[in-house]
Amino acid sequence: MAGRYAFSLPSPQHRDGWFRIGQLDITTTVAVTALGVASMFLYAISKVTLVKGVFVPELVRDGEVWRLALWPLVNPPTDLWMIVGLAFFWYFGRFVEEDMGRKPFTVLVVVATILPAAIVTLVNASNDPDLLNPGRWSTATYSVDLLGLAFLAVFTTSHPGARFLFNIPGWVIALVAVSLRVLVAVGDRMWATLLMLALVLGITVFGAAQRGLCSELSFIPRLRVFAGTPGQGGGGGRRRRGGRAGRGRGGRVVEGPWQGSGRGAAASAMPAPGAARPDGLSRLEQAELDTLLDLIAEHGIDSLNAGERARLNELSRRLRGD
Repeated sequence: MAGRYAFSLPSPQHRDGWFRIGQLDITTTVAVTALGVASMFLYAISKVTLVKGVFVPELVRDGEVWRLALWPLVNPPTDLWMIVGLAFFWYFGRFVEEDMGRKPFTVLVVVATILPAAIVTLVNASNDPDLLNPGRWSTATYSVDLLGLAFLAVFTTSHPGARFLFNIPGWVIALVAVSLRVLVAVGDRMWATLLMLALVLGITVFGAAQRGLCSELSFIPRLRVFAGTPGQGGGGGRRRRGGRAGRGRGGRVVEGPWQGSGRGAAASAMPAPGAARPDGLSRLEQAELDTLLDLIAEHGIDSLNAGERARLNELSRRLRGD
């Protein structure tokens, strides 16, 4: 029973940030989270200034186009859920950024912010909520929590073995979180808000899948123009120091054949790099597998962090036909 309910935050890792302040890498995740926290102080200084970033379709159509991009940075300290939303974005966003690479991740954040808001604006959604008129569109979107929810979905579909507090599977938490948002939007008849939620989730998951993530969602088409594997994409991925990967992704319970850790243990369960592609793996997954095996061959099994081991474990099971 020992450790059954263990849960811990991950230890600090070295990441490729855009720049550094002291020992802190300023990644896109860190920058957006910091701006979200700063918006809480701006709320105390001037509410009027802060609300100029809220996404309001009617005001965008009136020419205030900056609202399309600024709404995730508006996080007023009005309730505890704002803190939870920031925590979700920071916690799961940094894993996704590390897997994708900073440039593809940044592009994904920008697209998942602007494109859904632009679509909701183009369908002529109104920002005048009228709960007595169920057919009326309504939305006023702000806070980074939507993106945090989307990255939770990306993380859990990329790491199906992830488990959190009380050993609850990550995908269950993601499903409950999304379902609650959907039920609230439907109950309040806020169809534009529901559309915004669906677009942010859909675009984020689709974009992440193009870079080799969301492996559980095999029905998502992978377009060659966006093709990539986790950790590739120009300037992103993990920075290895002294031949060792960043360690300490806590908070996950992952089972697999790692008890006899070492190069031989992994090699016995997986085919050699460059072997023929198994029928059960897509080309992207085979490329991802080869990348992991190359890392093991060069640095040993201990060079993989928890996320990489979980992915290797999953591909190993599929190769064995489990």
